[in-house]
Amino acid sequence: MDIVKIGKVLQELRKEKGLTQEQLAEQMGVTRRTVSRWETGSNMPDLDILMELSDFYAVDLREILCGERTREHMDKELRETILEVADYSNDEKERLLQRLHWLFIIGLLGFVAFLAIQLLNLGSIAPYEVMGDFGLGLAFGMTIIGVIFTQKHAARIKKAKMRVLKKLQEKRHMTSEQSKRENSASKITILGVVLGACVILTDQCLYRLPLWLAAVLFICAWVLIISGLIINRKNL
Repeated sequence: MDIVKIGKVLQELRKEKGLTQEQLAEQMGVTRRTVSRWETGSNMPDLDILMELSDFYAVDLREILCGERTREHMDKELRETILEVADYSNDEKERLLQRLHWLFIIGLLGFVAFLAIQLLNLGSIAPYEVMGDFGLGLAFGMTIIGVIFTQKHAARIKKAKMRVLKKLQEKRHMTSEQSKRENSASKITILGVVLGACVILTDQCLYRLPLWLAAVLFICAWVLIISGLIINRKNL
């Protein structure tokens, strides 16, 4: 599947309608930047949006996915299958986001508890020291669980989409650009996990880091992990 060709077809269809990217974005309920990414081949619309675009432009969905204009029409059964998978994909994303929100809220509360104990200079008192360490471990633990959980469900969503795409055209390799984006997302996420683990191990086992340094490094780890998850989600 050549997402660059798909982008050119989407751009051609939009221009035939006499619409700007802003107007199409408003019609589809997305941002102008999202439309631009579709048309440049940087990203591909979700299946439900592809169906909307197909109806909006009154063209066969295969014309968009194959990156070529044809006069053939999609049979009813195939269209219904695609709609079902699009609904499944959206439901999975919604459930995934709800669970991730809870995981990150729990992790954030643990990190706040750790910071509060350190700022109040209670870290040297036995009960509070244990509570602080538990809060820090909880924060990072919830983040790691979130990463694993996201990767698992992302794979399920992609697998469902690929089953439909195989019915529409012969199986082809992903473009090198899309592969690079997915590899970059994984590397960023792994880097965040490793950084967070190093901070905890260093602080607890080797050398007690200054509070400000531990906080900065741990926040950087969170930013890397969340950035990787966001990039990965955009590639779904």
